[in-house]
Amino acid sequence: MIPACSPPHDVVSVKPQILSYNIAVSPREKPWYNELGMTLEEKLKNLPDEPGVYMMKDVKGHIIYIGKAVSLVNRVNSYFQKGPKGEKTELMVRQIADLETIVTHTELEALILESNLIKKHR
Repeated sequence: MIPACSPPHDVVSVKPQILSYNIAVSPREKPWYNELGMTLEEKLKNLPDEPGVYMMKDVKGHIIYIGKAVSLVNRVNSYFQKGPKGEKTELMVRQIADLETIVTHTELEALILESNLIKKHR
C-alpha cells in the first residue's frame, strides 16, 4: 500500500501547451551547421505541413521576425521562393541565419502563441 502524500510532498501536474518544438537552426553560409548537423536548406525541406509559429534569427541569434502559419512548410518556404517581395521582406530574408518552429494543434493556438512570443521578445 502506498501512503498518501502530505504537504510539502504533494505532486503538482503540469499540462504541456505545445504539441512539439522543432528547432531548425543554421546560417545560410555553408559549411556552418547547427547542433543537429543540418543546413538551413535541409531544415526547410523538413518543415511540417501543420499549423504553428516560426521565429527567424540573424547570425547572432537575435530574433528578427516571429510569424504564424496554417501550414509551416508553405509559409516559411514562401520567403525563399523567387518572385517579387516587398523591400522590407527582401532585407529580412537576406539576414535570416536561423529558424525555429513550434508546431501547434490549431491555427488559433498559433495565433495566441505568436502574440505571446512577440510580447516576450520585444
